[in-house]
Amino acid sequence: MHMKAGIGISGNEEPDNGPNAAKVGWLYNGVVATGIGAPGASISFADINGDGRADYLSTSANGAVTCYLNTGPKIDNGPHAAQVGWLPQGVIATGVQGVRNQTVFADINGDGRADYLKVTRVGSGAVDEYQNGGGPDNGPNAAKVVWYPKGQITTGDGTSGANVMFGDLNEDGRAEYLLVNPTNSAMVAYMNACPPT
Repeated sequence: MHMKAGIGISGNEEPDNGPNAAKVGWLYNGVVATGIGAPGASISFADINGDGRADYLSTSANGAVTCYLNTGPKIDNGPHAAQVGWLPQGVIATGVQGVRNQTVFADINGDGRADYLKVTRVGSGAVDEYQNGGGPDNGPNAAKVVWYPKGQITTGDGTSGANVMFGDLNEDGRAEYLLVNPTNSAMVAYMNACPPT
């Protein structure tokens, strides 16, 4: 990956909010996590405790999730801001009879915390949700959250669950259900109509 020195496309600290808003630069920060010996395919990032920082997640073959809480920049909030600390939280989800590739994290209800989703990969694309109820504190145990079973939140539309993704398209904080065509990458969206938290 080519890393461009500088943050904004024009060399400014922030890009504009207009047609160039996505044309950012990349400032190399080196190795920010030494790894935990797990396969790369098992690693994902999601904000578990709602502090706005992505936490380091490792999902085992049976869907259990181990979390390392992102404690923020260790050096400064400027050119080294991606050099963050990682606080081990242990296993924060034991799995739900799923497998690794069925486990997805996305904020469904807009509370800023990623929820645990089990996506049926074969056939329907149905999704079961386990809502993130938050941790016991905002300190060293912040990612040791409780999960509230919400049951099946969509039956899917018959498209393979392998094509299902989640992303907030309308900036309301709630992730939409997205179906991406594996051949031409065209996307169908189902807008999240969940009431805000």
